[in-house]
Amino acid sequence: MGGAALLQCAPDLELRLVSGTDVRVTSRGVSTPVSHLALRVLDAFRHPSSVNDAVARLRGDGAQAEAWVELTGCVLALRAAGALVDAATSRSEEHTSELQSLAYLVCRLLLEKK
Repeated sequence: MGGAALLQCAPDLELRLVSGTDVRVTSRGVSTPVSHLALRVLDAFRHPSSVNDAVARLRGDGAQAEAWVELTGCVLALRAAGALVDAATSRSEEHTSELQSLAYLVCRLLLEKK
């Protein structure tokens, strides 16, 4: 996966807060533990974005190299878990943008916690 690849959140994405900062993401029926950065990263990809652009936005100005490594690692883990997919193969933009809003993800996360 190159840094210019356009990715976005998978349409069937589910998030579950296990305890404290432990987050699990489920996509295509497979549940995977993910970094505490997962919510920020998924929010950056709620609309199609390149990896380079999303990581640059997430890092902000003057962030350390460790931040880049941690964010890129989280993107790769979410991609491997099926939570981030190629934008070209995703479902219709109107439907996915509604389902992938941060408010929707947080609501689903809170409902799963109950």
